[in-house]
Amino acid sequence: QVPDANVSWTEGGMLKHRHADVGVAVSIPGGLITPIVRRADEKTLSVISNEMKDLAARARSRKLKPEEYQGGTT
Repeated sequence: QVPDANVSWTEGGMLKHRHADVGVAVSIPGGLITPIVRRADEKTLSVISNEMKDLAARARSRKLKPEEYQGGTT
């Protein structure tokens, strides 16, 4: 548990996030996309794994919604 690792820099300084919204790199034709596992800090490893598999499959078939790949915190 390292809350200082879950921060972003803004014009006003460091912003600490309440939850860990983790971006996972997925290779797609022509590059990478980073779907977000929301609130990963509250989930078990098996739930995170299942979500990652689903997000990766939908990323490869280009069926992600913008909110599923924007706004990660880590």
